[in-house]
Amino acid sequence: MTPKNHDLDQTLSTFFRGHMPAAWPPAPATPLAEPARPATAIADAGDRSRWALALSIAGLLGLGLTLSAGRPTADRPTRGTPSAATGGFLQGSTAEQKGPLKEVGKARNENPMR
Repeated sequence: MTPKNHDLDQTLSTFFRGHMPAAWPPAPATPLAEPARPATAIADAGDRSRWALALSIAGLLGLGLTLSAGRPTADRPTRGTPSAATGGFLQGSTAEQKGPLKEVGKARNENPMR
């Protein structure tokens, strides 16, 4: 701290101490505290929050089930196998290996990695 700052600090301290009262006035009296709420009111708030949580979870589950089913339309059947209306893009599909994949499978069987 430089002497200039020290002089300023000393001057301000002297000024503010001169304006402070020598003895502080007594604290004002406070009103009596209100009685605590009954325990049933506190338990009731917990019950309401549990019900709100249960209803929101049920609503989210219902919304998820509704949206996962999708909206049935005239060109998309809701159940069963693909029909002519869907274009039948999976008709005639099999799980057989054809073309290059079949050749890769043969090469692996002939030279297995050890």
